[in-house]
Amino acid sequence: MVMSPMFQSLAPVLGRTGLYLGGVGLSVTVALAAAPVPRAEEALSLTESYCDARNVVAVTLRHDFDETPRLTQVTAEGMTMELWASELMGTWTVVHHGGDGISCIVTSGQDWTGAADAAVVLDAALGEAVWGA
Repeated sequence: MVMSPMFQSLAPVLGRTGLYLGGVGLSVTVALAAAPVPRAEEALSLTESYCDARNVVAVTLRHDFDETPRLTQVTAEGMTMELWASELMGTWTVVHHGGDGISCIVTSGQDWTGAADAAVVLDAALGEAVWGA
């Protein structure tokens, strides 16, 4: 499988923490999952996420991770969040969809199974995400 450049550079900069949810063990990326790799002259910021047009983010999640949308919910703050996941790859991703057509990856994790409760995973992931300082 060929992975897009957006995700190829993420592995070295992501911190992971374990999370156990109702019988489903999940590894959660805590610090915005798509933090870009900085150029040499820039300081690393884990409070920035990867953002692009909604269709670009969707195509990338489908192609690179075989993920499909599982749940969309609006937070108390009025933010539209969507959980994508893949049984094949065992991955999941939370995406924020802005009213301007731009979507941003908020957090992601591994160990997704079809038995996972999407609402529980989304709520826990949003609770663990590190929001901009």
